[in-house]
Amino acid sequence: MSRHRLIAALAALVLFVLHAGCAPVRQGPVLQGPAVEEPVQQGLEALSQAELERRFEAVPSRYRAQALQNLRSYYAYPEVRGWLLEGPEPQRREVLLAVAFLFAYLPPADFGALTLELLREHVDHALKVRHEAPWGGQLTDELFYHYILPHRVTQEPCQAWRKLMHDELWPRVKNLPMQEAALEANRYAREYATFQSTNGRDQGPLTTMLRGVGRCEEEMILYICAARSVGIPARPCSTPYWTFTDNNHAWCEAFADGRWWFLGGCEPELELDRGWFAGPASRAGLVVSTAYGDVADSPEPVLARRAGVTLINSTPVYGDTCEVRALCDTEISGDIYVHIFNFGSLRVIARLVPGASIVLGRGDYVLTAKTPQGPVAALARTFDEQSPARDVLAQVQVNLTPQGWSRYILGRPSPDAGVNPQVELHHWLRFPQGARKSAGRKAAAGSPQLTQEQKQQLARASQERLRARDQWRRERANLTPEQEQLIDALEGDYPARARQQLARCGANAPEVLAALSKLDVVERRYAIDVLELGDEKDCFEWTAEGLAGQVRRHRRALGADEEGWRNWVLAPRVRHESSSERGIRAAFSPPPLLAGRPLAEALGVIVAQGLARADRGYFGSPANAVESARARRATIEDAAVCLVQVYRGVGLEARLASGGQWVEVRLDGQWLPAYPFEPENFGKVKAEAAAVYAKAGRVQVSLRRDGGEFPDAEPWRDFMLCRVEKGFVEPLEYLEWKNGACDVAPGDYVLFTGARSGRGDVCFRAASVTVRSGETTAVSADCTLVREELDAVELAARKMTAWPQARVSGPDGKLSSLQDLVGKKPTLVLLLSTHDEPARRLLALLGPLQDELKQRGVALTAIYLGREGREEWDQRASEAGISVTLHDDAEKALASELGVRTQPAILLLTPGGETLLWHEGFSLHAPQLVKGALKWLR
Repeated sequence: MSRHRLIAALAALVLFVLHAGCAPVRQGPVLQGPAVEEPVQQGLEALSQAELERRFEAVPSRYRAQALQNLRSYYAYPEVRGWLLEGPEPQRREVLLAVAFLFAYLPPADFGALTLELLREHVDHALKVRHEAPWGGQLTDELFYHYILPHRVTQEPCQAWRKLMHDELWPRVKNLPMQEAALEANRYAREYATFQSTNGRDQGPLTTMLRGVGRCEEEMILYICAARSVGIPARPCSTPYWTFTDNNHAWCEAFADGRWWFLGGCEPELELDRGWFAGPASRAGLVVSTAYGDVADSPEPVLARRAGVTLINSTPVYGDTCEVRALCDTEISGDIYVHIFNFGSLRVIARLVPGASIVLGRGDYVLTAKTPQGPVAALARTFDEQSPARDVLAQVQVNLTPQGWSRYILGRPSPDAGVNPQVELHHWLRFPQGARKSAGRKAAAGSPQLTQEQKQQLARASQERLRARDQWRRERANLTPEQEQLIDALEGDYPARARQQLARCGANAPEVLAALSKLDVVERRYAIDVLELGDEKDCFEWTAEGLAGQVRRHRRALGADEEGWRNWVLAPRVRHESSSERGIRAAFSPPPLLAGRPLAEALGVIVAQGLARADRGYFGSPANAVESARARRATIEDAAVCLVQVYRGVGLEARLASGGQWVEVRLDGQWLPAYPFEPENFGKVKAEAAAVYAKAGRVQVSLRRDGGEFPDAEPWRDFMLCRVEKGFVEPLEYLEWKNGACDVAPGDYVLFTGARSGRGDVCFRAASVTVRSGETTAVSADCTLVREELDAVELAARKMTAWPQARVSGPDGKLSSLQDLVGKKPTLVLLLSTHDEPARRLLALLGPLQDELKQRGVALTAIYLGREGREEWDQRASEAGISVTLHDDAEKALASELGVRTQPAILLLTPGGETLLWHEGFSLHAPQLVKGALKWLR
């Protein structure tokens, strides 16, 4: 028998063992008496199948076939079929319709991540609350199926949140009007979590509740789950990237009394349609609301229908809009891409099919596409630059051309630009503010609501619960004397390292300590290593059983390189998949009698035969090996993660290759490529991988600003290296920059640089870069804000001819005007509320500027707007390293008189009343704006 046939045979054997080990435990009636003959069993199976198909005739025809097909491929199909055929009508019909809807649009990863137990919880409790909610009459099938029933919000891990949240929240909302119930659900969410910037991997709602913090999308997920648990339709809403500042944002929309309302997740207000982001959202280029499934007859404008979701263009709800259409003289291959500038480069915010139009907010956009003759681009401006108010146009039509691509993407001047094309070397994207003329959503039908005093009572009660939950977390993080002894018994520096990791784990420390108690002395050290290799979210996802199991299954073999074993075998996660117990508890049995390369090749065959290739869904979290094996399908990225986990499970050092679509396994000191769906190419460098394995080149970037060197330039803020060969801009976010240099695969790139004005307009540049193997490519680029070309409206609008007379109160209660605060020194004035996410981010950026302000003789003063979150000021200022006397504008009188429209705001004022800088909203460029304005001080 040939070597390849032997490997294939062994792989087939292990594949059988693998699926046998991963198969669920099926609980059903045990037949008594003589064994049932196989033909009889097959007949019963056929009858059950026929009955299910008959009952599926009640499912809407547009997704009936897809639902049944997906259900049949579910790992626990026999159990689900039995569930759908049992029970009395009409409950049985309700369950069947709910399950059919979920499966018709189920994300690929959820065929493994959504266990039978989770499925039953979400369906049963969603149907229960539909019947018990006083506002159940408002819950149409569309609202229920798309916005209450779904088990997930976006890309977070599947978790059992519905019953827990319902049981805690239902007593608080069951007697409230629907709008007030939506508000109370947000108070509940805030009691569990507040904003803190985290990494891009979404944590589940239960993890957020345990941890107590989450970024905006995780706060959004938490609120939507809470609202859905008590029968409030809720959905995610977001802008992919802000147009006028660096960042993005996600918030929530809830349905009550005949219409949708917006609110900030975990940012409770006394009324709906309130939030710090309302002002910024009015300037957004695109706002998207998302529905699970295909909304057939949407009363709202549909942006696109993607795999399993409907994207609704909610931009007109928040601001004035323009319909944009792009034409081209040649046929377009693929989609048209809409870009704005954010995080150091042009970035895609939307794509549309040729011939379609898109509704965008006020501003400038770069549109690109590919044609058989090459890429094309154009600039679309949606406002009337000749009108003083910069009115939004009704429609705009642009022509995509090769010259546009050269100009805006490659940074090359047009042929008629002349010998010294200074203007051609940079471009402006402008996003002016203007008075809104559109009405947004219609008013809600009148319905009884609570009085302001009743609302305040609910808010005060919520604050008490918040403090109690914070205290509960602190108590869980405390160690008992016995646990202290357990930690002290560790060898070397491990006691200190263990305490550091337990501090990271916070309220999840008891699970970690329980794991340590299960392990021996050597294994306890490995457990600390595992915690160190994970991120903060991992710390809150571990269970005692999961952490102990991870360590025991990955003990270091004798003679194994410790560093390699630690990083490429013991590490709990490969990429963004879950590292919880679900992700590590399955053991993949290795083929017998094989080791080294034959073992690696055989495992590659196992994975390839066990998984069908699937496309990435719009929803769904990245799958781990157990979820992929259970689903029997995976995307190319998830299959690569699965293969890495399988290799690590048998002690082979493995990692993802650059780009995440294939694997590298270390054999005899050499990293060899392995392709998850192409085991026959093991060890071969395929064409698409050649650039990665070629000797890297180096890019050395030297940036200038305002006529001089700019050594403080940073990627993501001031510049980004990008790919553009697909007809749109792809920022290379994985590059590791140090001192303006990074190693990168040979090829053609574009370096984007940019700077923002105080109003948010972008002055950007592009430069084509070719990197050759083994060579250093030096690039000199500029990211100067061309102040001579700033909009005249911006320069004139903020000149204060007279000091505002509105007064603010100091720590001693004394009232002062803005003139009193400035006195005889130039002053940087911060107007902000740390209740708002942008203000917290801005404080962190401005903290390092304090020493420079002192050296320049510039005073720093802060004015707190409103009352919300005022008690958190000391903590927020301390975290940011800000030391400043705080004044209060509790009624926002000063902010109103100054005309501040977006929080936070920065003003650099001279004693004479001249405004050297006026900037509103959060921007990564804020420190550079302040430094630039300081140069104007005389």
